Amino acid sequence: MVSHFYVFKATNIHTFERLSLQTLVMEKLRAAGLPTPDVLRANKNRGGEQIVCLQEVRGETGGRVKTLCRLLTYLEGSIRSLKAEKNTHTLESLGECVGVICKALQGLEHPAAVWDWDWNQTNTVRVGREKVQFEKSESRRKIADELLNAFECLVHPRMHAHTLRQSICHTDLNDTNILWGKGDTETRGDGVSSGDGVSEETRVVGILDFGDCILTCTGFEVAIAAAYH
Repeated sequence: MVSHFYVFKATNIHTFERLSLQTLVMEKLRAAGLPTPDVLRANKNRGGEQIVCLQEVRGETGGRVKTLCRLLTYLEGSIRSLKAEKNTHTLESLGECVGVICKALQGLEHPAAVWDWDWNQTNTVRVGREKVQFEKSESRRKIADELLNAFECLVHPRMHAHTLRQSICHTDLNDTNILWGKGDTETRGDGVSSGDGVSEETRVVGILDFGDCILTCTGFEVAIAAAYH
């Protein structure tokens, strides 16, 4: 549910292109019936743009740093702790949303989606093997090694053979980026039911934080959500 409050966001980390990608993804998901913030346009004095550069300040290295600003609509909803008890309604709502996200973003292209970092699951084996040494428990290190070996044997060959479907993905559907509300019998435009009248907060009513959007294997979207929830 959209309220009459707003969120002002300013950054000197993301580029204009990366913010444009986030806006595009939110628009695509909203068109598919999912609850995402809307990026408002500035007034005519600012050119009516959705992303405005308010100032440039000199960074620590002596370079010029742009501060890019956006005004987003505020979505009402509750954040559920990862430790909170889950039920069928909760998991079904989340699963439906992840499915709609993957479907809605299929075929979407944007140059800013092509980038890389350690949290891209295509780097799981390299990063995992670099970090597993910091796990103090020998039994947990063993489990991690077994999972990394399985990933390398089962997933890596298909990634390198380009037989895994790729698309732009959110890649960060954790507990702080999902808002929950009470279930109802409303049906979204894509025909997916958003609840069944239960009184608990078991329905996804908001999807936040698109800063990690990246072109990667579509299946990772489901895996990330499942791992968190």
